[in-house]
Amino acid sequence: MAGKAQNRRNHLSPWTIKDIQYVEQHYGRLPTEEIAIKLGRSAGAMQRIALTSGVGKPGSRPWIEDERSLIRLHYHKGLDYMQVLLPGRTRLAINSQACHLGVTVSNWSNQERQFLKDHHGIMPVSKIASILGRSPEGVRRMAYDMNLR
Repeated sequence: MAGKAQNRRNHLSPWTIKDIQYVEQHYGRLPTEEIAIKLGRSAGAMQRIALTSGVGKPGSRPWIEDERSLIRLHYHKGLDYMQVLLPGRTRLAINSQACHLGVTVSNWSNQERQFLKDHHGIMPVSKIASILGRSPEGVRRMAYDMNLR
């Protein structure tokens, strides 16, 4: 335990200009933990000061349960729809979180496929999507998969 306390000997002490310059010169080139040990700080403190000084990259904010619920309920409607519900989240982030949650695009029922077949080319895609509770993107994808052109 003494080793850990020694590694963080500067915990809660103000940052010196020399320490900040060291972080600016080495952050991203050396492992964060190595810089932290040298300066007697935690890895989290390194990341914060690197971000504050402009050399670090901002990370994404943690997912909250409300966002996860939106993915569980609406992911099948497509990524365009999800990005409206989750502003500030990228398509990749939404896909990754859906995968992490085990959420997949739902399968189309035979009735939905038949409705699409009967109305494709006659009714606008947006109207079909609205009736089926799907995204226009999802309807287009299924029409393509069914060779409806």
